[in-house]
Amino acid sequence: MNFLSFEYFKVLCEHRNFTKAAKSLYISQQSLSSHIASLEKELGVALFDRTTPLKLTHAGRVFEEYVTGFLAERDEMLKKIGDIRDSRTGEIRIGISHTRGKIFLPHILPLFTSKYPSVRLTVLEGNNQELSDAMRSGQIDLMIDRLPFRIEDVETEELGLEHILLILPDAILEKHFGARKGKVLERIAATGSLKDLKDCPFLLNKEGNTVRSISDRLFSEDGFRPEIAFETENIETLLALARQNLGITFYPQMFIPGELNGVSGESEENLHVLLLRREGAQFTLGIGVDKKRYIPQATRAFIEMAKEEMKET
Repeated sequence: MNFLSFEYFKVLCEHRNFTKAAKSLYISQQSLSSHIASLEKELGVALFDRTTPLKLTHAGRVFEEYVTGFLAERDEMLKKIGDIRDSRTGEIRIGISHTRGKIFLPHILPLFTSKYPSVRLTVLEGNNQELSDAMRSGQIDLMIDRLPFRIEDVETEELGLEHILLILPDAILEKHFGARKGKVLERIAATGSLKDLKDCPFLLNKEGNTVRSISDRLFSEDGFRPEIAFETENIETLLALARQNLGITFYPQMFIPGELNGVSGESEENLHVLLLRREGAQFTLGIGVDKKRYIPQATRAFIEMAKEEMKET
């Protein structure tokens, strides 16, 4: 019984098919069958019911649980030994949202790779739930997301506050308020209240997104349900639709394009951009690692660079 047999068994558990598992392992089906048969002979039990697809027996399920633990411990040991040998090699798997990755990573990755050229960086982009699941299952080494994270046993550090902006097309304000639009803008800018906008159309992220959670809370506090003209997962789509005068939307300040970074007033595209000056219209961005796993020196260095980058943003 050895780690190779454990790995073959684990892959077969994932595919539940000898042909597909063998193909993914780049070995023959006969070789894979031989390894599994040897395991079953040594253990004295059948690990799989030979159905289509394969099914784990009770013994197989117990064995899978321990094999998963053995392989995780082996990987942790190799990380520690490798880090002792050379802290400038290895791999860091980063989890981050699609849009935040586009803004954040181009600043920090060149700096990191210049100091750690032999450390391989891979990025998994996803929504909050996908990143949490990936951290929980060990698919990523660190994640950058809104605090607090929705998973246990994660060591986190704050990167900084992210403020929410309100994007208001001038055409929408003209339609709903006419000559009063200037006073409405002044009131929103001063108080952060959305009450004046209760009859206006909104463009929102789908539920589960951080910005959507914040906007829903603001609507609730102001006592109205918004008229939702459009929902999407892609926040850049919302800004594009606002530019077409289809509705009002919310946007993280970090993501705002350069031509709209004045944070107030009217842009050349007739969009009003207001910083919502009220409690709850911002959130803390953080970076986290699984504290049950060994954290290599290179990963610690990446975290420090991320914190420095946020200070300058």
